[in-house]
Amino acid sequence: MPIKDPVKRREAHSKYMREVWYPKNKVKHKKSVGKNKKQYKQQCRDMISEFRKNGCLLCEEKTPCCLSAHHVDSETKDDTVAFLAASVQPKKLKKELAKCVCLCENCHRKVHAGLLNFDARK
Repeated sequence: MPIKDPVKRREAHSKYMREVWYPKNKVKHKKSVGKNKKQYKQQCRDMISEFRKNGCLLCEEKTPCCLSAHHVDSETKDDTVAFLAASVQPKKLKKELAKCVCLCENCHRKVHAGLLNFDARK
């Protein structure tokens, strides 16, 4: 007879996965996780490269190592782009990059210092 209570069903499933399934499939599971992590890392790298391809919004800088993401509206910021890329979360990274513009480090610091202003609609 199936467990009808969703909380008890979830507990039973977790116990089964932890005590029965995982010990039997440990090697296969770790291999799969490693493969997926490599794919996600590559997706994150590709997204950041695509984001940086046009260069700085305010100046002519196009060198990728000099470019960073600037949140247009800090109120909508969920997390930093660097953290999401390092923690290999491509879906969240894509959403966060949509809220940003590409600026070189010099322009980025000048914007935060209030020395530069830009029109986010460009």
